[in-house]
Amino acid sequence: MRKCSAPCRMIGREEYAARVGQACRFLAGQCGRVKKELLSKIKAKSRRMEYEKAAELRDILTAIESLSVPQDLSSATLEDMDVLGYASLEGRADITQLKVRNKKVVAVLHYPLKGEYAGDSSRSMKAFIKQQYTTKDLVPKRILTSAYPEDGKLLEKTLLETLGVKVAIARPFRGQKYKLSEMAVENSIHQLARERNERESTRGLNSLRKAIGLSKTPARIEGYDISNLGEKHTVGGMVVFTDGCPDKKQYRRFRIRGERGQDDPGSMAEMIRRRFNHPEWETPSLILLDGGKAQLNACLKHIPGGVPAAAIAKRFEEIHLPARTKPVRLAGNSPALLLLQQVRDEAHRYSRAYHLKKRGKEFIEG
Repeated sequence: MRKCSAPCRMIGREEYAARVGQACRFLAGQCGRVKKELLSKIKAKSRRMEYEKAAELRDILTAIESLSVPQDLSSATLEDMDVLGYASLEGRADITQLKVRNKKVVAVLHYPLKGEYAGDSSRSMKAFIKQQYTTKDLVPKRILTSAYPEDGKLLEKTLLETLGVKVAIARPFRGQKYKLSEMAVENSIHQLARERNERESTRGLNSLRKAIGLSKTPARIEGYDISNLGEKHTVGGMVVFTDGCPDKKQYRRFRIRGERGQDDPGSMAEMIRRRFNHPEWETPSLILLDGGKAQLNACLKHIPGGVPAAAIAKRFEEIHLPARTKPVRLAGNSPALLLLQQVRDEAHRYSRAYHLKKRGKEFIEG
């Protein structure tokens, strides 16, 4: 899978040791220093035109920024601590660990729980603390929990005897520490909701693959829509869904050239042709057009072989496919149809927003 970066696989020993050092500094609360180091390396790789390696480092930096939540807690009495928040949703549970260092929340880490611990907050906290805090450098002097762990005092004694660290485990009920505890719980709730949405997206992608006969799950769906009013300001929008979720960094806008008026199939065909003039953009797993057979037929000659395409018509929510003379109709609650509708509606929203922006600009200039 090429996910492991051990020196026996992808990188040298020196680079591996550097990454281990960065991980240790990050967990110690020095995320600012780690981000500065990565930024410096990204610039160096770019200067040497090693763009792929620079992109890998950029992805690491993005992941670190998503985990670090700088927040000034503005309290001289707030010491370094870990805050643990527990939440459960639909038979699954999660513990969020907030790492507070130098009066800032420097990291937000999530730990999914399964099996017998998914429904018991007190037992879950006990098991988590026993498994997580195994070395002296990982143990803060204070651990706040949203649910007091089973045998909490015994846990404190065990940590003192085995690691030589005196730890206070407590559940706060008021003040700033209580707010931190609630923040950890809210993070767990959001994490569980996000994971549920991901499962639903996976279910929709698998359903879509079977419903329209794709050879593989559509990891990248591109949705297209045309927006106009009369013969002016015809524009198009391209939205991207990666693994079933909107990927807004990949969205693109097109100003349709020429005087096509309300020729939606022709405008759509121009947009698709121009889209595939960009080989640097990732190849889509599925092209989805807002429209019917006319839009699909107009665009097919511009779509490279091997790239699946479909069009979804608002009337009866019919799905048109190149190899079929009759449209496909899916049940209203079909995960595949719900996903296609989501992509279609997002493309419509995006292209319409661009159209309104163009109209507003002309009105101001006029």
